[in-house]
Amino acid sequence: MAYKLIEEYPLLKETKYYEDLEKRFNIVYEKAVEFISKGETENAKTVLKRFLDIPSKMIYIESIFNNPELVLKLKKAKEERNFKEFFEIINLNPALKNTKEYKEVMEYAEFLYKFIEKFIKEEKFEKAKKALEILKDIQGYEKKARSLMDIVDNSLKFLEFVKSEDLKNALEMAKKYTYLQDLKEYGEVKTKFNQILSKAEKYALNKDYLNAKKILMSANILDTNRGKYILMMKEKET
Repeated sequence: MAYKLIEEYPLLKETKYYEDLEKRFNIVYEKAVEFISKGETENAKTVLKRFLDIPSKMIYIESIFNNPELVLKLKKAKEERNFKEFFEIINLNPALKNTKEYKEVMEYAEFLYKFIEKFIKEEKFEKAKKALEILKDIQGYEKKARSLMDIVDNSLKFLEFVKSEDLKNALEMAKKYTYLQDLKEYGEVKTKFNQILSKAEKYALNKDYLNAKKILMSANILDTNRGKYILMMKEKET
């Protein structure tokens, strides 16, 4: 009766009442799958009896009786997050897209994708990379995962250049991948780059070309345009 009311008034799906109903169905569904795994089909039918006249649930109920062994394999692959195996089973048996397991995996994928975007925005790239290793095996998300993985890998590489004070390569990467310029570290790199050049210029103006060269080399910016110009100051004097 409750589900029939919800089917008549879909807005009820936004309520806690519906959430509680779904939790009850999930508990019963899991119990039925457990009975089927033991070969106790009649017990599975008994616990599911009250849901047999609900169209939105029948599609899941029928799947566990029509393909019990495959549903159990799907359930195991889902629980182990072995999504390669999960979708191998789905591809060979497209009807299994009507299972509760498939629905849950696709909902999980969307949840994971949103979290990855949040991690990237917060510059938590290691967490994003770990989540992307899972997402890349979920069908429909492979292309999105590859695109985000490129961003994450480039960001991590950029941060390694920053950490090692390799300013030249850090700035070259930021020029090539402009989204890196949104990282807070990019502003720090630019500031440090200009500070080092200013310091090197002061050494050069005082004819201390040895220290000018040393400071440019320490940040790997000797062969940048301004770095070359500073060293050319010595040549102009000769």
